[in-house]
This record gives sequence, C-alpha cells and structure tokens, in this order.
Amino acid sequence: MKELESQWRRYGRSNLYLHELYGVKLMPEMTRREEIYRLSRWLLKELPMTMVKATIGKATVLDLVSTPIGLFTAKARSRGQQEAKLPEAARKIEWL
Repeated sequence: MKELESQWRRYGRSNLYLHELYGVKLMPEMTRREEIYRLSRWLLKELPMTMVKATIGKATVLDLVSTPIGLFTAKARSRGQQEAKLPEAARKIEWL
C-alpha cells in the first residue's frame, strides 16, 4: 500500500507541474462530505451487491475493494498536488 500511495502522490505532483507550466486542470480535492458519501454508498449498496455476485462467481475480490482503493488513491494524489513545488529552473523552458 505504501508503494501505491507513493505512486499516486507522484501523479499528483506531476499534475501540479503540468498545471503550472501548461495550464492543465488540477484534480479537484475531495471534500470530507464526498468521502463519507462514497464510503457509505460502498458499504450500504455496492458491497452487499458485489458480495452476492461474488458468491455466484460473477465478481472478484478487486470488485469488492475498488471503491476504497479509489478513495485511497484520490487522497494520495490530492496530497501530492498540495505538497508539490515546481523548481524555478523548470519554468525556464528551452525551445529547440
């Protein structure tokens, strides 16, 4: 999990760099309310339905945990965007 978080933090940093250099849109930060909504929806709706599908062989373990993994990676990417600082030398783009 540590490596997964590290990778998504790098994605967040690179996204901020692209934003500062080329105006690429940043990923909006997920609010606490959105996190609670998505986790609640997963617990109350997605997880029971997926467990039923898993018992009849139509879902995998990955299907069971995809929402929590998505929330985890979104938070890591957001942290990467927040912590990133573009080096001043990177702003000086040399054209060929």
